[in-house]
Amino acid sequence: METRLNRLTKTDWKDLKDIILFGYGRYGSRVLPYLQKDFNIVAIVDNDVQKQGKIVDGISIVNLKEAQELLHNYKVIVAVQAFFYAEICKQLEEMGLREYDDFIIWSQFFPEWYYKYQKKICVEKTDIVITSFCSLNCESCSAFIPYIKEKKHEKLKDLENSIRLFFERVDRVQDMNLYGGEPFLHPQLCGIIELLGKYRHKIGYLGIITNGTIIPDSQVLHMLKKYHIGVSISDYSASIDYKGKLDRLCKILNENEISTVRTVNMIWFDLGFPRKKMRYGREEAKTHMTSCNTACHDLIDGKIYYCIADRAAQLGGLIPYSKKSYVDLNTIDKDSLESRKEILELCAGNIEGGYLDFCQLCGGFGYDNKDEILAAKQINKNVKDNEDL
Repeated sequence: METRLNRLTKTDWKDLKDIILFGYGRYGSRVLPYLQKDFNIVAIVDNDVQKQGKIVDGISIVNLKEAQELLHNYKVIVAVQAFFYAEICKQLEEMGLREYDDFIIWSQFFPEWYYKYQKKICVEKTDIVITSFCSLNCESCSAFIPYIKEKKHEKLKDLENSIRLFFERVDRVQDMNLYGGEPFLHPQLCGIIELLGKYRHKIGYLGIITNGTIIPDSQVLHMLKKYHIGVSISDYSASIDYKGKLDRLCKILNENEISTVRTVNMIWFDLGFPRKKMRYGREEAKTHMTSCNTACHDLIDGKIYYCIADRAAQLGGLIPYSKKSYVDLNTIDKDSLESRKEILELCAGNIEGGYLDFCQLCGGFGYDNKDEILAAKQINKNVKDNEDL
């Protein structure tokens, strides 16, 4: 297979020192500290008028018009999710800038630039699956929790092995989360956090993704604060009556000075699977996978899986195993840059045949899935705002 790390072909990318960051939302704010380690940020550009005029670490946030001259003099790193990139790409091209010559999306820049010019393996995002147990029973769960018959908490020794294998082969990861299921249900969560603490210097943002139904005990709160772990709360109160508990959780996290993001009014894409399987042909599946363009990859059992839904379906026994879905870290030579490059290729979606087998069955998370639904519709479960949630 040809490499996916082939966008930065102009020689002036090599000695890059001064750049412009485009985008300062949740995504861009996490990218900024990485860029500041190696580059001088001339300015931050953002289309949000609420952000324009603000100063971040001594850097001005300006609008597109104000930055017009600067944009033609410096390389631009666009720090937004792929779903929003097309609009910004169009804006910059209308100003006479060319993609990959003058600007590039962060998810392509981060692995490629550091591999080519720093000889490092830098991964944008990899999450760690720690449990398939959950406190909710969501009909359209992207991890298919209600449909998995044999649920389990991942063993501490297995997680330790996966984490060790990963960080022996990866120099930096920008974004890493613990999730499940519901991660606050894992009885050895503190031990898992302690394992990651050894590699905290290699991780940018480290977080836990929770549905907000479980309030962690004091020991877990201490570990979250100790290792600067953020908590991302998926607020499903539009479909589940538990707003009071969510408010209490946020209050406790804030009192313990733990960074918290609470996402409300969530809309999900209905993947269809396993209730109704899609039937994409081979050529359709290639286009379908490209539109999905997931940035979320899973670390479990010493392997990195490209797609979280594909991984969940395989390990949950819902579809057959497929070796092209993952990279087995045990087969990667930790002392060989070229061998470790296989991790970057997987994360870039460089899959044998151009698509995962699961792509033929799944609606996906991309722009071609028009089936948007209310998040967290429950299956035969009466969820209430009480301590027994």
